[in-house]
Amino acid sequence: MSDSESNPAQEPARPAPNAGKPAKERQAKPPVRYSKAKRQFQCCVAKEYYSEYSNMVDTLHITPRMMIHNKCFRVNSTYGLTLNIKNTGLFPRLVSVTTDSPEDTSVSIPELDLHRYLNTDESLEVKIWIRASSKRDINRRRHILVECFHPNIIFQVPIVVLDKLESPSISDTITFPNCVPGNKTHYEMIIYNPTKDLVRVRYRNTNRGLQISNNKDILPPKDYGKLLLVIQPKKLNVYRGFFNIKFGVCEYS
Repeated sequence: MSDSESNPAQEPARPAPNAGKPAKERQAKPPVRYSKAKRQFQCCVAKEYYSEYSNMVDTLHITPRMMIHNKCFRVNSTYGLTLNIKNTGLFPRLVSVTTDSPEDTSVSIPELDLHRYLNTDESLEVKIWIRASSKRDINRRRHILVECFHPNIIFQVPIVVLDKLESPSISDTITFPNCVPGNKTHYEMIIYNPTKDLVRVRYRNTNRGLQISNNKDILPPKDYGKLLLVIQPKKLNVYRGFFNIKFGVCEYS
């Protein structure tokens, strides 16, 4: 057998397709193109990540969200309650706990937990003590106020006595936390339905600078709803205003 038959034919050498081009051009890659669905998904994730509500408001877990006492309080009797606050947000939170009824309600926090930031996945246990020395308004609605910063927000934790309570319970006044002009300040209010009926909640807002959003239009029996109130002051001033909330009984379907 001849050499030409034993060795396969070889083609003449050809220059490489990228030969003679600069190194930058040889390494250049076409731009990555994502599908429309993937772009929308990434956009939604980004919005959720930077959402002020999801990362700053909804990630501070307060349990119980409201405190219910079935029987009337007694004069010179001490009642103890426990409140747990947990931060599941991405950032540390500076938390302050006070009450709107300091004359008969006290807040107890361990000394090591005072004036410190609550890191991610950390919890704070707060003891609430109620001791009234007079029968006057002894069974009124009280509030524990959980204030935290970034954003400025107060979470309202009501203490409600069910005895003789026949209509939806809501606070008469609220006070927003201080803020710098141009920034937003928030307040989360709790509405409680002590009745056995479905209750429809409607509000009328005549204050242009006040934003109101709720998580429930209808309150089930023995349940509560949240109202998130937001204002953004333009000038350094004390702002006062009001809004109306109406309740109506719904028929069962």
